[in-house]
Amino acid sequence: MYVGCETKASDVKEMTKTRALVVENTTREVLEIYAKKKLSSADLLALENLNKDLDKNTDLNKKAEIARKLSAKWYDLGFPAIAGAYAEMLAEWFPTPEAWSIAGTTFGQAIPQKEDVKVREFAAAHAITAFENAISLAPEDWTNKLNLALVLTEVPPQDNPMKGVKMLLDLDANYPDNARILFHLGRLAIQTGQFEKAVLRLEKSLKLDNNQPQIYCLLERAYRETSISDLAEKAAEKCRNSIK
Repeated sequence: MYVGCETKASDVKEMTKTRALVVENTTREVLEIYAKKKLSSADLLALENLNKDLDKNTDLNKKAEIARKLSAKWYDLGFPAIAGAYAEMLAEWFPTPEAWSIAGTTFGQAIPQKEDVKVREFAAAHAITAFENAISLAPEDWTNKLNLALVLTEVPPQDNPMKGVKMLLDLDANYPDNARILFHLGRLAIQTGQFEKAVLRLEKSLKLDNNQPQIYCLLERAYRETSISDLAEKAAEKCRNSIK
């Protein structure tokens, strides 16, 4: 038993070290090099001109406006991790809760890119830092805590894989009638096969906020897995209508 635990701890340390190296060796500049290979000449020229303006300007307000344009441009081109890096630049220059929240949310859009480990790990690490900074500046704002928890559930720390889930449960305890928190707890319950819990959480979320069309697709699955066929059919119809 002891040997098994020791091996597991060693594996965790090695995976954590590998993840740290991936993040350390990935920078905005590195991501841009690879991304630019996929861009048109017109887009490359637009980015080059913006970067020249960014480098030559010394006025921080003007630099911030250019960085904002670069972030928007990269986001529109489909590279949210790079867009997040420019949003992070803005937050470092003008550190407000809103700026850090925008940076974290932008990085978060890159996390679903599971096929690219470097981008995913880079985005997750920077999203976590951004949301932590936002929380430190505005500890009363639960939305940043929720977003941080969601990042941690998507890319769990190797040494504490349940950290994100525990954060969500703590948020639910502190904000028991929060539709968004309940929605995500219900979604995670489905992912882990806890379908009865999913039904309870999603139904409560919907009762608190009935303007959640995407929730019906989750409810359909939860109802079917708990053999509530009539409600599953109704949820399925509403799910289809929500994605038309």
